[in-house]
Amino acid sequence: MHMIRLPALFFVLTLLQACDLFDDSDSMPGASSPASCADEDYNQYVYDSMKRYYFWYDTVDPGNSINPRDMISYPTPTDLLDALKYSPTDRFSHIGDAATFNQFFGDGVFLGTGLRLITDDLSNDVMVAYAFDDSPAYIAGIRRGDQIVSINGITANGLNGQNWSDAWGADEIGTEVELLIRHTDSTEAPFTVTKDLVSIYTTQKSNVMTNGTNKIGYLHFTHFLGSRSVTELNTEFQNFKNNQVTELIVDLRYNGGGSVNTARHLGSLIGGSATAGNIFTRLIYNDNPNGYNGFSSTLNFQSAAESLNLSRVFFITTAASCSASELVINALLPSTNIQVVVIGSTSCGKPAGSVPDTACGKTLSALNFEIRNANDEGGYYNGIGPGFAGLNAFCEATDNIGFALGDSAENSIASAIDYINTGACNADFNKHISYRNAPDRHHYTAMEALY
Repeated sequence: MHMIRLPALFFVLTLLQACDLFDDSDSMPGASSPASCADEDYNQYVYDSMKRYYFWYDTVDPGNSINPRDMISYPTPTDLLDALKYSPTDRFSHIGDAATFNQFFGDGVFLGTGLRLITDDLSNDVMVAYAFDDSPAYIAGIRRGDQIVSINGITANGLNGQNWSDAWGADEIGTEVELLIRHTDSTEAPFTVTKDLVSIYTTQKSNVMTNGTNKIGYLHFTHFLGSRSVTELNTEFQNFKNNQVTELIVDLRYNGGGSVNTARHLGSLIGGSATAGNIFTRLIYNDNPNGYNGFSSTLNFQSAAESLNLSRVFFITTAASCSASELVINALLPSTNIQVVVIGSTSCGKPAGSVPDTACGKTLSALNFEIRNANDEGGYYNGIGPGFAGLNAFCEATDNIGFALGDSAENSIASAIDYINTGACNADFNKHISYRNAPDRHHYTAMEALY
């Protein structure tokens, strides 16, 4: 599998940031503020935080041989953090821009054109997974399945690193980006898209499909933000309830995660009376007496007026389904009253989260806790995939971007519907079908940012 590694643009969160699972309570202590915002002092702050609050704190520089104030060895806080992380298990701890973090998770916006991109692992073509509703790209007419041929005259295929970042132009509202787009019918057309603040509609696509006597609710959910996501979820589930849906497909294929509390809300809407009051998740913090010892906690499923009383739920996942997405799936597994079926490919493997610490305009998101379900099951650092304990089934199916999200003919959705009809997985849906519908050729990998 080949993957283009691309930097974040336009003050957007990288996928690693977007896949934060974070405890958004106000009761957690944090590291003391750095002595100043000088590089040496901030590095010292990162070092001290990792020694006290990191989940694997006892693996952090056990020989005390690292000098965090050595700016030659550790010229950036990220260089230091990488040296302190518990590798290879921890692929997720990171340091990012605080304003971006707050803008994304607090305000539900990012600066860009409104595109979620993926790469074709065979050809390295840059493809559009979807355009956010009402974003500049969506208004311009760019849609899922389109290929980005060039960016401001520079060929997109094979472009990476700083060259990729530079191709998109200045990180400012009003910056125009010239895109050459190849549509699914192979026609090409130029588009001029202007960067702006893009509103993140986290319930990006929702519809009710009729399948015989079944009414199937479909929801493409993109991020676990705060109150915005809760309000949008309530609206969609009330619509499902009004339409008396009997089956539910929750599409998390590009959902990198977010708030623990929002994950609990989605789980409660799905579980309804079958799970209300039961343990949703356990947050297990470190045992450092100078850190988070004694702060481990249990969160229960809640009651929600909009919840559905279903005996089964289908989740669509890919390697871009992280963190809070995986948390919801794992949390539902202990319930004997609701079956859990996963469609797609193995998720990213992040059964841990962070309590973000902000200082000097930066947010340190180091993994502070692990998540476990009511049966004390977790630790899925290799992802949730075929054979995962507790699942009723895992049906492998590829992401066919030749069809719109929510289209019953798209591979993953068709696989879920087929399971509803037959009660079993159908291997025919595990095909690498490209955006031009050539079978057994292509697989797609989500890029690391929104653009």
